[in-house]
Amino acid sequence: MPNDTITSDKVEISKNRVIYNKKPSNMIRSKILILGDSHARNCSQVVKHNLNHNVEVQGIVKPGANIETIVNTSTKNVEKLTKKETVVFWGGTRDVGKNESIKGLHQLKNFVENHNQTNFIVMCVPHRYDLDLNSCINEEVQVYNRKLKKHLKTCENTQIIEIDSNRDLFTEHSLHLNLKGKDQTANKIVQSIKARWNREVNDPVMLKDREEMVEGAQTEVKEVQLTHENQINSTQEQKEDKLPFLWLDRKTNH
Repeated sequence: MPNDTITSDKVEISKNRVIYNKKPSNMIRSKILILGDSHARNCSQVVKHNLNHNVEVQGIVKPGANIETIVNTSTKNVEKLTKKETVVFWGGTRDVGKNESIKGLHQLKNFVENHNQTNFIVMCVPHRYDLDLNSCINEEVQVYNRKLKKHLKTCENTQIIEIDSNRDLFTEHSLHLNLKGKDQTANKIVQSIKARWNREVNDPVMLKDREEMVEGAQTEVKEVQLTHENQINSTQEQKEDKLPFLWLDRKTNH
């Protein structure tokens, strides 16, 4: 992971020295929030397995839910996130199946635009092998995925990931991905997140923020040192004030 961060901020003051234990780390602390319907089940565990332990991954899964339900119940969780974090959104299957894809797309776009303080990865709706080959729903799946890319192409904080439609990646009942399919999809999510982190390494704004953090840490060290020196000087003065005055009688020659 690209960014250096401050991992410890313990300050120890002893009698004659100040130890400021701030160590740079190559790991960036971040959070990944995965929202979705039943397709997102166990996705957080697989993503977590492929990321560094310093990254928190949380999954909120609502089986059978449409886009409206997912976004309306996730607002409080998402509004707390920042540019360091990522929301993975995986829904839309119910919307397509109920012929409500247009409504769902508008709600999803509004959700992304209203939370542009963080990053989004939006998953396409997977092909449904549990339906007849001539089912019109799979045609709607393709239409939905095309419109999804069109609706969100202006959102700079968003990336769209397609789901491989290879039959071998789906379970026997054919609606959900099997373990192999989930591993492959989770790997795409991880690669997308890591690619964004790599881009941030060369981002002038991110580099400036990191330099300011280091300068702030150095300034705080100086302040601690000055405070400690002042404490020593004050203690010394108090000791001197308590010393008795020695009066010397002098003889004067007339």
